[in-house]
Amino acid sequence: GGSSGSPVIDILGRAIGLNAGSRTRTNTAYFLPLPRVARALGLLRQCCPAEGLVPQRWSTPHLPRGTMQATFTYIGFDEVRRLGVRRETEASVREAVPDATGMLVVDTVIPGGPAAK
Repeated sequence: GGSSGSPVIDILGRAIGLNAGSRTRTNTAYFLPLPRVARALGLLRQCCPAEGLVPQRWSTPHLPRGTMQATFTYIGFDEVRRLGVRRETEASVREAVPDATGMLVVDTVIPGGPAAK
């Protein structure tokens, strides 16, 4: 717990997703790609009436689910450096998660899937 909602950053330090949860014992984490988060927010905003934020007047949102079609793996900081992660990015992660020994990186991507874009 505690990291849900935190940004997922790429090798250049850009936010590309949100941490949606994890399982500590298995080093498994779940992420939402930033475009999907923005899409869901847009769909929720469409349900809000323009005249105000009165919840009784909101329509029921329809938020279709999908998949990123990618797998991730956890690797040590020395290896992420060899992959090209900037020192500033590593330092930010180490500051945010002092007990971390590495970072989660994309392992495989389904060609043509959402993660390939």
